[in-house]
This record gives sequence, structure tokens and C-alpha cells, in this order.
Amino acid sequence: MSEKNMLTKLMSILVLALLAGSALAQEGYAPNGDYSLLGFSLIRTKYANDVCVPLGDCHQGESGLGLHASYQIIPNLMVGLNSAAGQSSGNTSTLKQSQGGLFVGFVMGVGDYFDIGGLLSPLSKKSESCLGSLCTTSEDTGTEVGLFGKWWINEEKTFNIGMNLDSYAYSNNTTRYSSSALSMAYMLGGHHELSLTGARLKDSTAADVNSTFSLGYNYHFR
Repeated sequence: MSEKNMLTKLMSILVLALLAGSALAQEGYAPNGDYSLLGFSLIRTKYANDVCVPLGDCHQGESGLGLHASYQIIPNLMVGLNSAAGQSSGNTSTLKQSQGGLFVGFVMGVGDYFDIGGLLSPLSKKSESCLGSLCTTSEDTGTEVGLFGKWWINEEKTFNIGMNLDSYAYSNNTTRYSSSALSMAYMLGGHHELSLTGARLKDSTAADVNSTFSLGYNYHFR
């Protein structure tokens, strides 16, 4: 999928989401949380099976950094960007991976302590494998569809437990992937949020691909 087609697709989704979000706002389903934020996360990923570079090392996992931003256009609608990159370095070889994309999402409150929502994002993905200075690179595009929920534990809404379910499909890979994640987050001073997240990625046969642990920080603007 070209960048132009990806942008056209995202704009079409945005128009439909604006209409749906406006309808939800009129019905009084405003979310309990704030989704205008800028943040980052430190990521550690463990592969389910070692990834071996021919004539090089076998890699058991990678460390990386995630960046994310979102803005609530109206209470029930947000747009944003998610991206992540990771690297594993051995004695003779290196693996690098990155993935990211813009997204359109909706969110609604269910009662006083629950939020549920979803997002749709065209993706760009890049993988690189190097043996010394000799590198091979592959690039792909795809789509992420995600659902999420948040439950605020206390009345002050400073502590929440979250769950994310995501599905990934790529243009050059017939295998679909799904991810499930649990998180805990605590808000300090109304703007600073610290989070811990654990996630597991599986392929379409339900076989494990990797597991991820991340420590995150978000600054909320509102």
C-alpha cells in the first residue's frame, strides 16, 4: 500500500469516526479518562524461539523504545501515532525491527469507572538483519485493529487496570498476528502517568511469537 493510499484510507476512516463520535457525544457516553497525551515506553521483548542469523548469533530477544501520542478531537474520538523500534546485538550479528503508524480511535464511558474503545491504524514495518556490515532489509505495510478497556479502581481515578486486544495483517505476509496485553497505570499530579504492561504476541495458529514487558510514561495535557 502506497503512502498516498494509506493517507486516503485514514482520512476516510476519520470522517466516519467523526460522525460516530458526534453521535456518541450527544448520547452522553463521554469517557472517564483523558486521552490527549504524549509518552514513551522502555520495552524488553523475549522471542518464543531463538532467531538465528546464518553464520552469526542466535538471538533470544531485543530491547527497544516506543513513542506514542494522541489527541481527543472530541470527547469520543482521538487521532494519534504509535511507533516502536527494537534491536538485539550479538558478537557478530544484529537484528533491528521497527513498526508504526497513524491511528484513528474511539472511546466511550460505560458507567463511572469503565472506558471501552477501539482503533484502526495503517502500519509500516521494517526489519533488518546484519552479519557484520552485510545487511538484508525487508519492508512491509499492514493494518492494525485494536480494542481496549480501562477500569479505574479508586474514586479519584488515579489508578487503572487496562486490557488491549490487537490484530495485525500485513501485505507481504499471509500470517495474521494477534496480541493481548494487561497493564497497570498510576496518575501523579493530574498529568503524569506511570504504567507497567505485559503483552503476548501469537500467530494465526495460536503459537507464541514473543512476549513483551514495558515500563511507560505519559504526560496528559488536560
